[in-house]
Amino acid sequence: MRISPVLVCLFTVVAVGPVRAQFEYGEILGTVRDASGAVLVHAKVTVHGLDTNVQSSTLTNDQGNYSFPDLRSGRYEVTAAVTGFRPAKSDALALRVGDRLRTDLSLEPGLITGEVTVQASVTPLLETDTSTRGQVIQGQQIEELPLNKRDYTQLVLLVPGSTYNPDQRLGGAISINGNRSLQNDYLLDGIDNNSHATSFRGDRVDVMLPSVDAVSEFRVQSNGYSAEYGHSAGAVVNVTIKSGSNQFHGTGWEFFRNDSMDAHGWTPTLGGAKPEVRFNLFGANVGGPIVKDKTFFFVNYEGDRERNGVIFQATVPTLDLLKGNFANPPAALGSTLKAIPVDPTTGAPFPSGVIPQNRWSPAAARILAYPQFPAPTPNPLITTPGAYINTVTNRVQADKFDVRIDHYLSSKSRLFGRYSFSDSTTFRPAPFNGYAEGSNNDQFGNTLTRGQSAVIGDTLTLNPTAILDLRVGYTRLGANVFPPNFGSPSSTDLLGIPNLPQGPKINAGWPKFNISGLSAFGSTTSQPQYQIPNTYLTSGVISLQRGAHSVRAGTDITYIQTAILDVSAVRGTFTFANTWTGNPWGDFLLGLPAAYTQTSLTVAYNRNQIYNFFVQDDYRILPNLTLNLGLRYEYGTPIYEKYNRLSNYDLATGTLLNATNPAIGDKSLVKSDRHNFAPRIGLAWTVRPKLVVRSAYGMFYQHTFRQGRENLLAENPPFLHDLTRTQGPGSPAFVTLDSGPPSNFFATALPTDQAVRGNDPNLKAGNVQQWNFTLQYALAKDWIFEAGYVGNKGTHLSRFWNANQPYLAGPSSTLAARRPNPGFGDVEYMDSGGNSFYNALQIRLEKRFSNGMTLLHSFTYARGLDNVGAWNDPNGSLYPQDAYNFANEKGLAENIVQLNSVASWIYELPFGRGRKMMSSPPPLVNAVLGDWQVDGIWTWRTGLPLTIASPACANCAMGGDRTTRANVVPGISPSVSNPNAQAWFNPAAFTLQTTPYGTVGRDTIWGPGLQQWDLGVAKKFTMTEQSYFQFRGELFNAFNQVNYKPPASAVGSAGFGSITAALPGRNVQLGLKFYW
Repeated sequence: MRISPVLVCLFTVVAVGPVRAQFEYGEILGTVRDASGAVLVHAKVTVHGLDTNVQSSTLTNDQGNYSFPDLRSGRYEVTAAVTGFRPAKSDALALRVGDRLRTDLSLEPGLITGEVTVQASVTPLLETDTSTRGQVIQGQQIEELPLNKRDYTQLVLLVPGSTYNPDQRLGGAISINGNRSLQNDYLLDGIDNNSHATSFRGDRVDVMLPSVDAVSEFRVQSNGYSAEYGHSAGAVVNVTIKSGSNQFHGTGWEFFRNDSMDAHGWTPTLGGAKPEVRFNLFGANVGGPIVKDKTFFFVNYEGDRERNGVIFQATVPTLDLLKGNFANPPAALGSTLKAIPVDPTTGAPFPSGVIPQNRWSPAAARILAYPQFPAPTPNPLITTPGAYINTVTNRVQADKFDVRIDHYLSSKSRLFGRYSFSDSTTFRPAPFNGYAEGSNNDQFGNTLTRGQSAVIGDTLTLNPTAILDLRVGYTRLGANVFPPNFGSPSSTDLLGIPNLPQGPKINAGWPKFNISGLSAFGSTTSQPQYQIPNTYLTSGVISLQRGAHSVRAGTDITYIQTAILDVSAVRGTFTFANTWTGNPWGDFLLGLPAAYTQTSLTVAYNRNQIYNFFVQDDYRILPNLTLNLGLRYEYGTPIYEKYNRLSNYDLATGTLLNATNPAIGDKSLVKSDRHNFAPRIGLAWTVRPKLVVRSAYGMFYQHTFRQGRENLLAENPPFLHDLTRTQGPGSPAFVTLDSGPPSNFFATALPTDQAVRGNDPNLKAGNVQQWNFTLQYALAKDWIFEAGYVGNKGTHLSRFWNANQPYLAGPSSTLAARRPNPGFGDVEYMDSGGNSFYNALQIRLEKRFSNGMTLLHSFTYARGLDNVGAWNDPNGSLYPQDAYNFANEKGLAENIVQLNSVASWIYELPFGRGRKMMSSPPPLVNAVLGDWQVDGIWTWRTGLPLTIASPACANCAMGGDRTTRANVVPGISPSVSNPNAQAWFNPAAFTLQTTPYGTVGRDTIWGPGLQQWDLGVAKKFTMTEQSYFQFRGELFNAFNQVNYKPPASAVGSAGFGSITAALPGRNVQLGLKFYW
């Protein structure tokens, strides 16, 4: 897309950064009237920051309205004055991030002999000027509520409609109102804080995870937010870093955990000790004035040191199998491993069921002679043949800091800058020791992550009714992952297998060995790997007050550069089935794989831009009725590669299109979607002084697919080779353990051997239509009750399927002949055909902090449907069972629970100096009985839905990239009267599929729910008037309740229908903080 010079100039004058940038701020607005109710025009209104002593002034317009739209969260007073009237001043107001705090003032006639202190005509508890649903989590809640390992994003779960799957490993990946957990927009001081790394290397969805003690507060906007926000189709989580004030303040802290304080979990340790846990979190911050009333600073540092034990269980060859003896196998041994192997040279079984060692592959013999090759663990509690157990220790070392400067150039210009930095190293040992490693995924090894975030902004008061906010920002997340044995000798040197890949960027021990029925061993896949996204942001927003209209308009540009090395099998993968001998272990001993896979090493340099424009008019049509009207336009370029090294599978022609071909004329190979208009409309109607009705509708777009598949088109030939050669007894072995692959392996590739990927050339930006109808009622002082209906519909969501899935029948029984394009194998294809639906009743009860107590209770009753799973859902089905029948994929949404209730509280016990009881005790009594606080979070929810899977039936070859489901047994209910760990559902209700497509639907079984109490107690020890220590004790899952993980849900799997694992038992965390 070409951007005209005129448009560029307009960006330069009106904007510089993301539209979302200014909304670390809140707004104080209102109307000034005289005692009779008539509006006062050109009254001077002044807002006074009580923390900074900084003042700003404006004049009321011709309808008596005023607005301060860009104020930092904090404490303020508002004063109004006009000739002939006594000035009026508000009470102290607590402005939170994203608030629109109405403060109407009434002036009485008279001389200026004093001020009249008034309050807003509508209690600030009610949101009378906005239709947005959401919740502010204030600094006190962030610092005082119990948080395991001090991660503030856990508090997002206090918001109605929020759920989290504890089995996923992505921090901050929370589903809100049924939207995908990767559709949320994380902002830090108003700028983009989203990780743009594919597959989310760094294990989080955000770039920076600020320290709990650095966060001032954050707001979650969950539904119906205004046109100022966009870029993502889910919720907005806007976090603000603390800033300095006219007083020097600081905090120091140390939190720690130790397994000796933790309870034994329900998951058995097979007679071993509890896994090691050592957690130390320490840090300090300080803030204050550089120049009083003018320049302020805030600095925060935090360090994290962890050791976390992990118990691995795996299946390895039995002692007899390690000797080549297949006679008399244990009854519980896997069926394929029980078979007596046959000699592929004669077709006869090996005598006595033993493969003599002189027939073993020399390479296989060297592997088994390795001193650390895993053998079964001798343990009387383990009865499974070939069971292996090992406890390893993950280690984490992380450091981070934030620096923020606020400078008031004048009453008309407020400048700020912030820089945040984090650096962490995480080492996850593999299940097996040494070069045996053993990995079915890419989670093991060293992960080096460095995050950076910077922003500079200036808020300019152009005139009493116009304010301009300008910002530039930058984020970078460098995530480098290295396998455990990176830098070791090459696979060829270690095992003598010729022609294996080698080089300084590849060498990391053995290749990978997949043996059917056993746990994989050898090196980790998809490593080494790095993903380094750089995001550049510029924005500008102008705020105008025109009569009854509060208008905001602006634009932003986001430019994303990402360097990606993310390929699999760079050291080669040998796969052994029962192809040659009828037994996969027999095939291994003879060195005869069923398949060999190897991937070339290629780095992609992806690019894309996002351009946004918006206008928002909050029109106070009546004194008690505000309309929120907005329109947003978003344009995101498709991803392209710096050197045009993309190729795309074309469904129409069955060929690969290459972006380097001048005849194609499209470097992204995907057409631009320029139709992303996002209307927003809402209303806030103050029916009575204590009752507000609010409703909203809006369209929201998702411009970053964030499905771990953003790099699909860079993983195609000729730029990347991902080649799998299969073989069998019909012809001589192409690859053996002793010969290795051919030296020209990639040159031997046939199209059917090559993994191919594709994107729909008409790919759309996913969108979600959101709506709500909400009632807010002020029950009493500081108490608010809210109930509402919330709904949304997702359209054009990303989905993945095999675009070359074989047909059921064809002119030939061969797999290739039954494919739409016999010249290719499987084609992993992404399009935008996904849909979702969500409806919910949401209730919130909140008590703002007063009289030593605050309370927040959220309840959600929800139902959701979709036809595609989410990439990061561990229970999900990302691929369909049948790519030609997506209608059969409609089912319960895998990220939605039906019932969810969460309560949090902080209560300062009324004993001690300055409190209601024993307000003047002797020092010793106060030291023992005074200044205690209790706090906690209670969570109760039902479970997430599960799909009953099945291995593909025999002779049902239908290619890859599909989720195979079981068959339903007619007349047998899957329900049990008392679901428990031994039988969560009735396994007899399901059977192995006998045709390629099972009859059970998606997500038909509800998994276990969760009930947990996280409790905290704190004691303050006063040192001086300005300083004190606080000791904290926190118990997570305080009553050690058993919260089961999902049951085994694949027919034929061990323990099908039963549960073998649970979430952790009680954990204890202690902390000491010093405030001054």
